[in-house]
Amino acid sequence: MALPQNHLAIKVSFDRQDRVASYQISHKDKGEFVPVHKNKNCGSYLRGYENKNDNLTFNLFTLAVSKGLVWTREDESKKVDESTFKWNTFVCSTYRSLAMLPPLDELKEAYSTFEMSNEGMKKFLQKADDIMNQYHIIIDVEKQPELTRDLLDLLNQKDYVLADENEIEDQDEMGDYTENLAFFNKVEDLLYLLIQRA
Repeated sequence: MALPQNHLAIKVSFDRQDRVASYQISHKDKGEFVPVHKNKNCGSYLRGYENKNDNLTFNLFTLAVSKGLVWTREDESKKVDESTFKWNTFVCSTYRSLAMLPPLDELKEAYSTFEMSNEGMKKFLQKADDIMNQYHIIIDVEKQPELTRDLLDLLNQKDYVLADENEIEDQDEMGDYTENLAFFNKVEDLLYLLIQRA
């Protein structure tokens, strides 16, 4: 299956050490980048959290997996269905290396009892920072033109936002933080709506 001709690609990540969530968003039409802000092909929207459990990146990514919107991040991008993601999650969360894989019969038996709830997937994603970096969420622009236009109009205002509550030292920074947080929240809300309605 090929990527939609006109699509948004969203790379979702959460850095556990710095407690920073990020969304990198790009737009392609017929294989060519369409600038999201002036001459920039990608916008980056980040938020630092005092409590890492407050971030919504894992919820958003888990919802995208359940909706079939997750694709591999490689030259020949492939759609990842829920069962494939379940298999990847099982292998990566159960075995530390290929050398630890048991014989095929034992592997099949262990997989047959593996349950991947949304909560379980979120816990797995929280433990393995690099898992989400291997994928991106693909939104078909043609299927939700109005909502996509709302998001692109918003991104056209800023190509980079960092709202980090851990970096506020004075009142001036508090004002910047409040403004950046409002912008980040709008981006995240629109992404959630696009994924939910897909």
